[in-house]
Amino acid sequence: MNERMLPELIPGDLFATPPADPLARFTSDLLNAQTFHWVLVVHPVLTEAGVDYEIMEAIPTKGVAVGLLSQMYGDVPIRVYRVKAISRPD
Repeated sequence: MNERMLPELIPGDLFATPPADPLARFTSDLLNAQTFHWVLVVHPVLTEAGVDYEIMEAIPTKGVAVGLLSQMYGDVPIRVYRVKAISRPD
C-alpha cells in the first residue's frame, strides 16, 4: 500500500499468523480484539512506478471481525491496516 496515502497506519498482518507459544498467542489475540483496524478494499492500478492501489472502500473494524470481512470479499483484494493507537480514530 502506498505509504504517502496512509502514514498514520501500519500493516495489520504483523499479527496475522498467531504465535506458537500459548502466552504469546493469548497476548496477540487480546491485542487484535482491542485494536481498531481499517480494512481497505482496494483495486490494483498499474503505474509507471509499478503497482499502486486505489482505495474503493475503507471500513473501520475491531480486529476480531477482520477474518469475517476477508471471507465476505472473497477474491476482491483487501488490505488490513492496524491503527497505532488502541482507541478508535476520530
